[in-house]
Amino acid sequence: MVLYGAGSIRRVATPALWERDVRITSAYAANAVPVSEYTLAAILFSLKRGWHFAFSARHDMAMPGQGQVPGAYDSTVGLVSLGKVGRLVRERLRPFDLRLVAYDPYVTPEEARSLDVDLMSLEDLFESSDVVSLHTPWLTETEGMILGSHLASMKRNATLINTSRGGCSAGE
Repeated sequence: MVLYGAGSIRRVATPALWERDVRITSAYAANAVPVSEYTLAAILFSLKRGWHFAFSARHDMAMPGQGQVPGAYDSTVGLVSLGKVGRLVRERLRPFDLRLVAYDPYVTPEEARSLDVDLMSLEDLFESSDVVSLHTPWLTETEGMILGSHLASMKRNATLINTSRGGCSAGE
């Protein structure tokens, strides 16, 4: 038996394991709950520009002027991957008046409608979102998926939350 403490088992589940009838289990569902809770808090904090105020206060050794403090209302949150964590985050965001967009090549338009998210390209998601929340499993297909050009295209004051794996990002 293989007990895997992370998400997708596709990186560890080899044909040899299946041929030998080795059982594989993953903690993905149990891990998804606290990850989605943290992500909800991070998204809402980001939409209030909390990171900006925290870093400014530390840098300037004084409380920054409040100026315009946006919030969730009429904001756009982009979810990269709608696996277990992405779907739980989506559910936790339901009470808020915001637009949800998603990139997931495995989600059908019908599924997207049932989740009340708009599917779009990765490039469009990064360009249009106030917060991008990354939940992609680390697979061969996703290695280097997030590029410097994606980050460069983000709106001013937008936030990237990465609860995924570092291998999904490339240095570009």
